[in-house]
Formats: sequence, C-alpha cells, structure tokens
Amino acid sequence: MLSRPALALAAAALVAACASTPQTAGFYGAPSFDAPAWSNLSRIELTQNYQFEQSTLPGISGGILAASSSARADQHDAANTLPGRRASRIQNVDPEENADILRYRASTEVPDGWRADGESLVHLESGLSCPSEISIPSEGQLFVLDQILRFDAAGRDVACSMRSATQNAVVTVYASYWPDVTAEEHAAAAAAAIYQSYTVEESLPVSVARLGPADDSDADAELYTGLEEPIAGGFSVGNVNGAPYKTSFWVVKTHDWHVKVRATYPKDDVLSELVASLYFSMSHLAVRAKNLSAPTAPGVEV
Repeated sequence: MLSRPALALAAAALVAACASTPQTAGFYGAPSFDAPAWSNLSRIELTQNYQFEQSTLPGISGGILAASSSARADQHDAANTLPGRRASRIQNVDPEENADILRYRASTEVPDGWRADGESLVHLESGLSCPSEISIPSEGQLFVLDQILRFDAAGRDVACSMRSATQNAVVTVYASYWPDVTAEEHAAAAAAAIYQSYTVEESLPVSVARLGPADDSDADAELYTGLEEPIAGGFSVGNVNGAPYKTSFWVVKTHDWHVKVRATYPKDDVLSELVASLYFSMSHLAVRAKNLSAPTAPGVEV
C-alpha cells in the first residue's frame, strides 16, 4: 500500500534555490522522485535552478509533422480524443477498450508490473517512476496520481496520469517498448492525433528542461553521455470553459523505449508546463538509467 503525503517530484540533487543564472541539476545514483526538493520553489526559482530552452516542432506543414506515422504510436493519442464537451478533453486520458485502467487512490495496491519506491510507483520493465503527488505549495499547485494505464498484455506499453487538484491541467507520462518505431514517427503520430482531436489555432514553442551532471566528477556521467535529443512542441487549441488552452508533448527514444509526456493546461499556466517538462526530462533519465544497467530483453514487442 502507498500513503500519499504532500511530497514533490524532484531530482535527488538540486542546485541552490537562489541561483542568479540558469544551471543544470544532476542525479546521483539512480534517478529518484521522492526527495521533496521542489516543495518550496516558486515558478521563478524553478527557472533559476533548472535550465529550460524553447523548442518548436520541426517540419510542420499543413498542420502535420513531416514524417511517417505509426499506428501503434497513434494508440496513445487516440486516447486523447475524448467524447462529449470540448471541456472534457482536458482530462487527457480515455483509453481504448483493450487498455487496462487502474484508478489510483491512497489505498490502491501496487499493480502488477510495478513496485513501490517510497511515494512513487516504478514500472519494472522500463524504469519509469510515477510519484503519488507533485506538490509546489508556494504556487498553490498540486498534481495527484489519478490513473495507471496498460495498453498491452505484456506490460511494455504503460502510462500514468497526473491530474491537478483544480482539474484544470493534466500531465500524462508514457513508456513504450517500440524498437522498430522512431522518435520522429512517434512525434508525427502524436501531432497528427492532436490535429484530429482539437481545432488547432497555431503551433507554439514549448519549454524543454536540460538536465546534466552536477559537476565534471559526477559518477553518473555515463548517464548523460550521448543523451538523446527529445522532440517537443505545443499547440494552441482554443477555449475550454472560457479560457484559452494549450496542449503539448515531449517524445524521446532511449534504449528502444519511447518516453512521452502529454500535457494539457491553460495557455497562461507557465508552471504546469515547467512541471511537465521537468517530469519528462527526469522520466527520460530514469528509463535510460534502468536500461543502461539492466537492458530490456528483446523478443516481446507491443
């Protein structure tokens, strides 16, 4: 069983909270999301302590990323095509009939294929870590783990969904073992699905967190050497309940695993975008670290 105190998603090491210029933060040992280092950081302090860059989706032509798409990659984002009122689309997760859903609550037992690690659930196959909460009290922001999803029988295509306490933003992270699908194909499918699900007004830049070793002597330098480049982009999708909204995604492929984050939030909600970006980068490192030390055995692909 897992309890759910207000702990924040965080790296195990964080540079000083009052840094005057953006810096990078690194992990020591396996990436961890249990330390409460974010708890007292404001939005401004997050930007001071982590390095963010703006990224725009490459090759946009006629609203579709200029790359071939994958039917399997589409399965995730078909889940974002929600029925009913447009406002319901901010929920971001509505899986197909062949997906298993576990609604997470404080008394939820650890699902098959996962293990408890402090206040997080860790997916055994990929190394993906899903915290029970992401809390930034100084900004009044709280994301709660709401759903664990499995899209395949083998348990190599999974996701967890974080819902804001005010229900105005959703962040969903995916880990999928797709050796023969490129990151570009996955991004193309994600972009195409967004255009199918929303009335997209324009393509927008999105924040990408850049994490690296804390110093030159960091024992985890191998984790960052040859670190894969993500593909990320955002989209203006009109008004939800009278407020302009943005939906964004971040995708990367590492050791045959695809790590993706989809986030839908008010267009002016900079904090939710920063949280989603950091969550993506930390998830990328967590999956990469696990597979550097214990690669996933080939032969079972979803």
